[in-house]
Amino acid sequence: MNGRLNIGCILRDFWDGLVRDLSGLQTMTVIVPFYIAPLGVGVAAHAFDVQIPDEQFSSLISVYAIFSALLFGAQISAFSIFRNLTDLQKSRVEPEEDDLVLRASVEADAAERISDLKLAFKDINANISYLIMTAVLLLSILLVFAISEAASIFLSSVVISFTVHLVLVLTMVIKQCHLIFTAAYSE
Repeated sequence: MNGRLNIGCILRDFWDGLVRDLSGLQTMTVIVPFYIAPLGVGVAAHAFDVQIPDEQFSSLISVYAIFSALLFGAQISAFSIFRNLTDLQKSRVEPEEDDLVLRASVEADAAERISDLKLAFKDINANISYLIMTAVLLLSILLVFAISEAASIFLSSVVISFTVHLVLVLTMVIKQCHLIFTAAYSE
């Protein structure tokens, strides 16, 4: 993708990871919890006239700014963990192994595990990038609130919807990391 500010690749990679191995109506199992439910919470917040108090803006700005920085650190750490895990898989292959059948089997197993790790960490990277962009979007909305002093029920419901979406995606990332690390610990 061209352009330094074009985040289309982040959105595409997030969506591709979200719907991988799903087809037709199965994609609704992704769309409903990650998009429709947060939108429903935002609509309910609007219907019940929920408004974020003006004094909460600075707190929310701090939370999302810190959250974005922590996510970026986690993204760098995930890359380091990925490198270490792939190096570990590569080291399982003994270069001086005389039994060619055993060596080929170990090499094939290592290659398959590395391929699985690449896909899993690619998804984690896309999800963390998406979380960072969502948090930055929320931060931008909150800054507009704070600067313009234009807190409204509508904008509060938008912040609530994005926050629910962000929490759901974060939960998915935590689950993905848990599964990867559980598999690594069981080796």
